[in-house]
Amino acid sequence: MKKRILAWLLTLAMLLTLLPVGVMAQESSAGISGGYGRSVLARMENSDALVYVYDKIEAALDTATGNIEVGHPTHKVTWEELCTVYNLVLSDHPEVFWHDNRYSGAVSPDGYAVALIPTYLMSGKELQTAKAALEDKVTRLTADLGGKSDYEKSRILHDRLAAETVYVQQGLHQTAYGALVQGYAVCAGYAHAYELLMKRVGIPTWYVTGDSVSPSGTVVPHAWNLVQLDGEWYYTDVTWDDQENNTFYAYLNVTTDQITEDHTFGDYSEYLPVANGTRDNYFVIYDLQRETYDIDTVVHILRDFSVARVYITGDKKAFLNELSAHLWDVMEALHAPPGAVSYKYSSLGHEVILKITMEHECQYELQTVEPTCREDGYAVEICSYEFCHNEQNRVTLPTTGEHIYDNDCDDTCNSCGEQRSVADHVYDNACDPDCNLCGAFRETEGHDYPYSCSSYCSYCGLERETAGHVYQYPCSTRCRECGALRPDEAMHEHRETVITPATCGKEGLSRFACIYCGDGFTMITPMTLQHVYDNDCDKECNVCYMMRAVKGHVYDHDCDADCNSCGQIRTVGDHVYDTVCDSDCNSCGAVREDVHVYDDEQDIDCNECGAVREIAAHTPGDLNGDGEVNVRDLGLLQQYLNDWDVTINLAAADVTGDDEVNVRDYGLLQQYLNDWDVVLK
Repeated sequence: MKKRILAWLLTLAMLLTLLPVGVMAQESSAGISGGYGRSVLARMENSDALVYVYDKIEAALDTATGNIEVGHPTHKVTWEELCTVYNLVLSDHPEVFWHDNRYSGAVSPDGYAVALIPTYLMSGKELQTAKAALEDKVTRLTADLGGKSDYEKSRILHDRLAAETVYVQQGLHQTAYGALVQGYAVCAGYAHAYELLMKRVGIPTWYVTGDSVSPSGTVVPHAWNLVQLDGEWYYTDVTWDDQENNTFYAYLNVTTDQITEDHTFGDYSEYLPVANGTRDNYFVIYDLQRETYDIDTVVHILRDFSVARVYITGDKKAFLNELSAHLWDVMEALHAPPGAVSYKYSSLGHEVILKITMEHECQYELQTVEPTCREDGYAVEICSYEFCHNEQNRVTLPTTGEHIYDNDCDDTCNSCGEQRSVADHVYDNACDPDCNLCGAFRETEGHDYPYSCSSYCSYCGLERETAGHVYQYPCSTRCRECGALRPDEAMHEHRETVITPATCGKEGLSRFACIYCGDGFTMITPMTLQHVYDNDCDKECNVCYMMRAVKGHVYDHDCDADCNSCGQIRTVGDHVYDTVCDSDCNSCGAVREDVHVYDDEQDIDCNECGAVREIAAHTPGDLNGDGEVNVRDLGLLQQYLNDWDVTINLAAADVTGDDEVNVRDYGLLQQYLNDWDVVLK
């Protein structure tokens, strides 16, 4: 029974967070081949599957159509692993510029990736033309470097890339094609282009990403390169060295310690080798590193270099202050004539480029270098003042043992007429009418603009005015006509629809769709981690049944039967009193009714505890307490004296006041009722 594969689109942006590895991989000189990222994968967990997928993607790179199948019965990778592999493949292949930074894929029901669906920026004739243009530019920039040292190649290509490229977010600015053919790039484009050029001349070069502190002091995501020169490792950052009117060497072939002063490595930095080479650093080669100012250094630089550079390892501000304070001493050491002197400098990192000018009239002296059988000589007039470096009337003296041709396309020696085989004319692109080597003119078919909104010729990059791009929705990021990225960074406005709510024991599922175009994605929402309990005393979550530790029920006191948190009833003992007459419970303070025991209503001393009470006042002779003294009271007293079971107020019955109730009291009460002149006490 076939398994049905559930696929969905996972549209992502490829970030600059992937670094190459710390193990060398052999580069093939023909076509697309495995690189440094592959050996990174070989050192990771699940390496066999990762390398298998790398090889599958790499084999399909040189196309611009279709999906790339990566599913395998045993070499299985997750979607996250597939993204890592794809980014490393592209990091290894700077020549592959037509893959967009957005892609999607298919994932099986068991969570493993089965296909990669790239987004291609170009295809067909347009792509073939662009490939040819990039190859032509790389060939032109590297063709004359045969026989050069690794250091010379690194510096020349550094300078040529800086001259070819402007730091602008325009065109394919994150690619080698954008930097070398269109002339526009950001740091990713510079780094990809330098990697491509250096690999072409046989120098191992990696694409490195992380963060850096820009010359303005801002921390930004960044990309640069790691190179191996003569067996030693160095870092180079062409982006920062390319500063408008100056090309610096502050970040050319520097060590790990130097680059990390203002660069921070991203992911996989543990695979990078330590760059501790110094031999191929410009300032080491020419002895231009100084910690503090000294006049000999400045004089040496200004005398021997047309571009006066110095790498200051100490306090740069102090160095420049000392230079300003001792400028006349410098000019005197350079044997400068009297006149107004000015100086200026440009600075990047530890590097300072000095330029001193002086109002003077150049005194030219002729200098001649005789030609040899291998090299041309020259004759030139150079200003005799050491700081000036002005020259005029330079004349090349051709070699005597070599054929002389007008240009690289000239097939006939000017001296002897001997014929040679020459390559075809070299043009920048299909629109270029003039050969780069000899200037020969040709007819061209004109510029090619593939879309009505295309601003640049696909052959030569010539810019034209257009009516503008067409966007289908307010959130469209690409032109509907040509696919160009929108410069104003339009954003989707996503609205969430909860498919399955997340709980404390289970992840949820939500759909986020743009209210304009419907584009969106489905996202697993994390567990809430908010367990559901009946009350503060409940130990078991009602959703996931996770047990928790609780302090126990909370009662006001030992006699409280209802928990304050959950209301649970417990069995408690009786209230605890000190005596049978105690009215306040010792545990909880509960008050009960008076329980003292007295013999009768007139008894004021409790029989149990001796507590004394106050009794209400009485009227002498009012035995029944009805507020009157009459024959009913006399009859009640007679019954009491005859031992009837009656209740009387004994205090009221003691009308004689002798603390006894007897017949004398009866006689006195009778006399009182008969209106005798007696007093009841």
